[in-house]
Amino acid sequence: MRRRPRTPPLRALAALVLLSATACGESHVTCRVGADCASGVCLSSGTCGDYQAADAGDAGGARFAPDGTQQDGATVDGAAVDSGSASKDAAGGDAVSKDTGKKPLCTPNHDGVVTRDEVVMGADLSANFRVALDAPVNTAGTEAQDGTRVWDFAQAVKGDADVDVTTHALTDQWFAKDFPTATYVARFNTEDDLLGVYEVSGDALLLLAAVSKSDGLLRTKLTYQPPVTVQKYPLKAGVTWSTKTTVSGQASGALANYSESWSSQVDSSGVAKTPYGNFPVLRVRSTVVQQLMPLVTRTTRSMLFVAECFGPVVSVRSQTDETQAEFTSAAELRRLAP
Repeated sequence: MRRRPRTPPLRALAALVLLSATACGESHVTCRVGADCASGVCLSSGTCGDYQAADAGDAGGARFAPDGTQQDGATVDGAAVDSGSASKDAAGGDAVSKDTGKKPLCTPNHDGVVTRDEVVMGADLSANFRVALDAPVNTAGTEAQDGTRVWDFAQAVKGDADVDVTTHALTDQWFAKDFPTATYVARFNTEDDLLGVYEVSGDALLLLAAVSKSDGLLRTKLTYQPPVTVQKYPLKAGVTWSTKTTVSGQASGALANYSESWSSQVDSSGVAKTPYGNFPVLRVRSTVVQQLMPLVTRTTRSMLFVAECFGPVVSVRSQTDETQAEFTSAAELRRLAP
């Protein structure tokens, strides 16, 4: 009997976008949403986060702690990350300290646009996510009295676990020579050990391949041709992008060849509540359709809630073959957590 290959790429919808949590603002100010703060972040305590960018040698900026104190970090797919090894160029600006008098790495201007200059992407970054599998969600959100759309992901969910997610350079990886343009690798999700191979290219984050951690008879190495655009900047209301790609190689040791269609749109804006705090966000809705055989398809939907200078603070991935645009059951729910 021939082994049926595993096809992992649907889980890459919440791709590891590394955005700098860098802003300059006042602390201990009563707030309801991030827009009430110069820093762009209203902490869960109801106070504004206080921030000045890190020294150029640290290059990754800093993040807010729940008490408003400063910690090293940027963000990775919706969580603050340690980014001391990120390059100055990757950080998207002059990463300087408060003492130098120079500009901070990133200051939210609440213009409803996330630009490439507000993004830091690279290897050797780590993040803390609060993750729940098979979780109830409300992707539609609710409307506040002032008309603002609010998505509440701050509440505890059964099965919640804090997960550290790290991006790695390809150095010494068994597949490194096959992807000379790759910037980093990172796990697709918490359900398996497959890695996504990513390239930071101009104004986009590209998915090049899905690979297993180890080489061998049962290895996975699936290449996307052309590479998939998983994020494209600037993000603003109404922006769309798409990729039609062929996926080929080995999946758990078996030959695989199939097609995928990816489509994304910035379709809404509002406020996302997380265990870390409340953020003004743009919502990026994505759909992936896998054409496995002539009459066999699989569809997965996802949503990223993206904040200026913080990047995706929430990611939601649907169950397979979800039919509703606004759904209530997530295969995986990730939220920025302290």
